[in-house]
Amino acid sequence: MAQQGALEQNPPHAESRQVTEPMNRDTEIPIPYLPSVEWYRDYTAFLLGTASAPPRLPAHFCRAEVEAPFGRRTLSVPVEGGRRLISARRYPLLRLSEHGNWRRTHWSTIATAYGPTPYFHLYEEEFAAIYDHPHETLAGLCRELHETIDRAASLSENIDWLLRHPDEGKVRPPRPDCDPTLSILHLLFQEGPSTIFSLFPDQDAKQ
Repeated sequence: MAQQGALEQNPPHAESRQVTEPMNRDTEIPIPYLPSVEWYRDYTAFLLGTASAPPRLPAHFCRAEVEAPFGRRTLSVPVEGGRRLISARRYPLLRLSEHGNWRRTHWSTIATAYGPTPYFHLYEEEFAAIYDHPHETLAGLCRELHETIDRAASLSENIDWLLRHPDEGKVRPPRPDCDPTLSILHLLFQEGPSTIFSLFPDQDAKQ
């Protein structure tokens, strides 16, 4: 109980705002499009040192799943050359296509799906700006989205804080139920600054 009280009085995202240098441990990790909750849990475990390797790039790294009021939707980013080049060309070299006005369609789907959630409007402007301009490569788009997610949930800052205060992270709220295959946006717009708690390894699974 003492540990939990300390965590509540000094939440990770509070003290960590004093950190000015971002973590560099993920600079070479290939980022999928709007990664899943499962991917971010593996990513968090790697940065915390509880996993020896970073998360692997999933097979369908151009796709993301969101849960909308009208049902689950798959968002697919078009790449120049289509599937043929996706399988033949290295990830950093994949160039984006503007076919089908996909940026407007993706953002409209995201806004419709998560507009009613508690934290959507807190982060809406920054995400909308990403979809408002074209990107040359898939890797560039995914990196910008990842960095925006990281800032919005203070992931790097919270993880740095926990690495400096390991005892504070031993007692934490239970993870909410969430389909791990959904995009991290599903958690971010629901949980906001508390997203980090949903990415810790499941304590019950270790017992």
